Amino acid sequence: GYALAQKAIQQNVSVVATSQNAEKLVTLEQEGICSHQLILPFENSDQHYPVFDCEVLIICITPQFRQGKKDYPDKIKQLVLAAQQGAVKRIVLISTTAAYEGLSGEVDEQSELCLEDEKVSLINKAEQYVLAFSDNSIVLRCAGLVGPNRHPGKFFNADRRLKSANAFVNLVHQYDVVELLLLLSKANI
Repeated sequence: GYALAQKAIQQNVSVVATSQNAEKLVTLEQEGICSHQLILPFENSDQHYPVFDCEVLIICITPQFRQGKKDYPDKIKQLVLAAQQGAVKRIVLISTTAAYEGLSGEVDEQSELCLEDEKVSLINKAEQYVLAFSDNSIVLRCAGLVGPNRHPGKFFNADRRLKSANAFVNLVHQYDVVELLLLLSKANI
């Protein structure tokens, strides 16, 4: 989100950023990025957040499955409901190719997901909340985001075991994702 906000500001695009982390808010404000703390799940669903006054809401939060959390769909649902009450016309969810877990070979958006896998089911549920928001909503499944401060080697640390040494690895550069998101946010709503 930070790289996207920086690039949007450079292009004179109005940005309202959020973070759960107060320290990140300070960094955002120092960069001239309007930012507000938004902690999920909401404790007070009646509280107004300026981010929902924007026409386009880009959601890029991690599911935190590795930390044992399973509330990702609930968080996304809260954001969608708040967007419905605000001025938001399009939601773009940065999701994950983990939705394809359990599949092999060539897969795409039409591939039937292995919903009996809990992680896949949770991701799919969150994505469906966004897609139900409007015909204008988009789910972008990214994997292996690399770029400044995102070295691909960190995906393969000593604690991580791969099922196959010959497995394919998907990587996408942060620059390309940011450019795509800017195009999607500017497309006719």
